Amino acid sequence: MRVAILGNMNNNGFSIMRYFRDIGVDAHLILYSNDGVGKLNHFTTQNDSFNIDKWDKFIHKSKIHNGPNHVLPHTIQILLFPFINFIYKILGREIEIDTLSKDELHILFNPYDSIITSGYAPAILSRINRPVSIFFPYAMGIEGICRLYSPPLKSFFNRIIFEYARLKQLEGLRQCDFILNAELGVTKVELDKRKLKFRNLAIPMVYDKINLPKEIEDYDLAGIASELNACSFSVLMHSSLVWKEESCRKYRAHSKNNHWVIHGFSELVKARPYLRTKLIILEYGPDVENTKRLICELNIADHVMWLKKTSRKNIMWLLQRVTVACGEFIDIPKTFWGGTGWEVLASGKPLLQGFNFSDDEFEEHFGYPPPPLLIVNKESDIYFHFNDICDNPSLVKRIGEESQKWFKNYNGAAIAKKWLELIN
Repeated sequence: MRVAILGNMNNNGFSIMRYFRDIGVDAHLILYSNDGVGKLNHFTTQNDSFNIDKWDKFIHKSKIHNGPNHVLPHTIQILLFPFINFIYKILGREIEIDTLSKDELHILFNPYDSIITSGYAPAILSRINRPVSIFFPYAMGIEGICRLYSPPLKSFFNRIIFEYARLKQLEGLRQCDFILNAELGVTKVELDKRKLKFRNLAIPMVYDKINLPKEIEDYDLAGIASELNACSFSVLMHSSLVWKEESCRKYRAHSKNNHWVIHGFSELVKARPYLRTKLIILEYGPDVENTKRLICELNIADHVMWLKKTSRKNIMWLLQRVTVACGEFIDIPKTFWGGTGWEVLASGKPLLQGFNFSDDEFEEHFGYPPPPLLIVNKESDIYFHFNDICDNPSLVKRIGEESQKWFKNYNGAAIAKKWLELIN
């Protein structure tokens, strides 16, 4: 079987491709033209592997743009794209969109028995009546469907294109063999509203067979690792920083409540002034400056280290050197954790994570128990867990080992095999 995996948002496609190839599938990753571009430039295959040469021959670039423009008929693209590219150039964007014909789509995908994808692919492939074998949404509410991500009505021209593509995306999704989704909040609501059936399966988004080197070339990261060697307790918070109300409104994002970690860590520093502590934060997201201001207000800047936005392979390397790590604390019922949480679980470290499921509800929905999370549903939970670990350091090893074991049993290669069973 030859499988095309189209799209690499969050390096999900690259992870799926590697798991599939490990279990004997001739899987190939086909990149969108705007994969790893602009603000998403850390989501590239070379940023997710220390031995990219092993995988390069199975990775192929395409001219398919992950967005509504390639959903348009080819004749309209020919008339429209020179104008769109001119506007992009004026705005200083790194993107230039080529026209994409039906023949080009046929030539690209005819060699493959199955297509696994996310993004706008169902709408784009509906132009050649090619159903998708597996679609897995990466956006809460489904990319191309939820109007949370649509251009404002005053951008009349862009809104028309979005609405046309939205209709085609729905058409493509109805033709999919399987839609896989483990986000039972906003995404489930959208799927149910559109009467789109889905399987409750997570994404194998973190490849856990990455060979981590002892030393690393990144100067900043090596410096942080050196500092950590002298620490008794360290925390990594590497999810994007978005918690201010105005930032959430401006970027149409749900608050990750990252400031809870800052407050909880501040309490720990004050309660244990002689404990050598460090909080490492990624410079990533709209609230970086707001977070820096909060740290100064709380007078804990000497205990905080900032790391520039970096690759997943570097994050996985750093995770081996911290005590605990943080995911996200989004206050929406039945919301699954994101890539940061999977990275921590795969690394075998205790994970502080928002968990909005009632007793037994998680296992009822997914068919397996939740991981051994350090559950955070309110700000005070952060300090409780920090303090508990300081009092009981053996918890770090025990919870970390249980987390890694859980990941191998219920995600990673195990969940990739379930995906393969579906397309077989």
